[in-house]
Amino acid sequence: MVLVAGCAGPSAVRVEPDDLAVDRVWAALARGDTERAARAADEVADPGLRRRAEADVRVAREGRATLLTELVEADAGLAARYLASGRRARAWLRESRAREGSHLVLALEDARRSATTGRREGQARGLLDESPGGAEAAALLAESLVARGRYDEAADLLERAPDTLRLRQVRRQVDAFTGALHRAAAGLAEDLERGVTVPSSVDLLARILEVVPLPDTEARLLAFLDAGGGARPEAIGQRHAERRLHAMLLVRAGRLDDAVRVGETLLDEATGGHPRRADLRRLGRWRARALLTAGVSDGAPPPADAGGPSPEVRVDADPARTASTALDGLRLSHEWDVAARAVYDEYAAGGDTLALGEFLARLDEAAAPLGVPAPVLADVPRIDYGLFGEMLDTQALAASLPDAFVVGGK
Repeated sequence: MVLVAGCAGPSAVRVEPDDLAVDRVWAALARGDTERAARAADEVADPGLRRRAEADVRVAREGRATLLTELVEADAGLAARYLASGRRARAWLRESRAREGSHLVLALEDARRSATTGRREGQARGLLDESPGGAEAAALLAESLVARGRYDEAADLLERAPDTLRLRQVRRQVDAFTGALHRAAAGLAEDLERGVTVPSSVDLLARILEVVPLPDTEARLLAFLDAGGGARPEAIGQRHAERRLHAMLLVRAGRLDDAVRVGETLLDEATGGHPRRADLRRLGRWRARALLTAGVSDGAPPPADAGGPSPEVRVDADPARTASTALDGLRLSHEWDVAARAVYDEYAAGGDTLALGEFLARLDEAAAPLGVPAPVLADVPRIDYGLFGEMLDTQALAASLPDAFVVGGK
């Protein structure tokens, strides 16, 4: 294997059987399926790439400590791949280059662990002509371009790069991040149904569907996931990602009890008993929605009490949330809050103190464009405390805004 010097264009990227095998190792490990990753590693012919693939599988199964102990003397360049410290890894890579000269695995790792994006992209571009290795270099380069928001350059590279699993996921990201959400969702859904996706892409699909409802796609995916989905039992990461998407689609379909059940299963299966905080928050919202749905489905707002759910939770639970009185209250409170903070900032910057009436007028002015039925704060009765000043009588707001808590005084 001789490394090609200089810079190659994206059109030079080729794909060889070893590239596809390495790609399968990457995808299997991303899914948490070490069994399939090990089988794919056995298919890699290049000795350096095969040794790296086998080491990746061992790290996934056993952790880094044992392997680092074995590699630190025998192969410091490969050991650098598993170091947490980027600075130390780069030092080991420099020592390996000085001792052994450069080779494909070392060059790829050097590009991946580069201290700057410019160097990383330059190193990756210089490896695009390698065969095997060019496809992985293209993935490193495309991922770096996407991370920096250089979507046009990434798209240009991807048009002429091979259709590996890793590069396909980057293509979906480019579609999503450039506003082609329907195309991204269609591609991600197809990948999921074909079993050629990874957890991060399933999570991306869920985020897209949360902001762009696609009823036909959602119904198809819900049927697919109701039937068990495509994740193998051994692919823990993929199974968890599919459960998150499944629960979200169940919520969207109004099957809140089923969503809570799937969410509880997800938490029970969490690795090491430490579920993701985002999953805990989601399950809390789904449970609240399941409890509140019966109370809000007839359009009547639930009673407000000190121990009850917050307005945010009630809005989230309301199927008709866009016409919800709780949403009106939230929007109003947010406008009041922003306007009040602007007044405080002006005062902190040396501005004059506003009289109570002027302060309330600022809040009313901010809330007026919402068109939400609410009392005009400047007209709300005040309680006079003599020498201590006066404050708003918030009881006057209780009828129309039962959750309101307004403090205004001088």
